[in-house]
Amino acid sequence: MLFAGKIIADLRAFSLERRGATAIEYALIAGIVSLGILGTLQALGGGISGKWSGDLLPKIFAALN
Repeated sequence: MLFAGKIIADLRAFSLERRGATAIEYALIAGIVSLGILGTLQALGGGISGKWSGDLLPKIFAALN
């Protein structure tokens, strides 16, 4: 019976603990922000690459020479 009482006490203490839940929430927020950043970079990647290899890069080389 002592063992069951210890388990119940541990479960109560675990249910009152909030630090783990906060860490999980922060991890989820960081994951969502990371996905947003990756999506934005992927969407802009082709446009920026086209600018550099298209008309902008020759203008930079001409200005440096």
